[in-house]
Amino acid sequence: MATRFLFKIGTTANNMINVENLGTSCMVGIWGYQEGQENKPRGDLSEMVYGPDEVTWKQSIVTDDVRDQWRIYCPGASAAVFIDTRINDDRLYHTFSVEMIWPKEDSGSHQAGRVLGLDFKFIVKAEIT
Repeated sequence: MATRFLFKIGTTANNMINVENLGTSCMVGIWGYQEGQENKPRGDLSEMVYGPDEVTWKQSIVTDDVRDQWRIYCPGASAAVFIDTRINDDRLYHTFSVEMIWPKEDSGSHQAGRVLGLDFKFIVKAEIT
């Protein structure tokens, strides 16, 4: 099956699959990469960024079947996985070891076998080169 993007997920860096192959309605619609989460002042009046980098993948509509496919990678509240993702608009993909955070169940509304608004967050542990 031809894919539009190269966003991938897997339990190891060597077995990742394109997320579009999880199901017919599965595509990362919006993605984001944020370095460090909090600026804290230092003694020399400069600032230092603390906290892990975060990746977000947002999907507007996900069928229950595709949601079940995502659950393979994150059966609980969080799970260690590997992802290939863009970190900006330069069209380059980067591989990361991350902690996948399952969205709050109330973050999306459910209608006729679909979840509207499923947003995944990944806490970056390390970039794999």
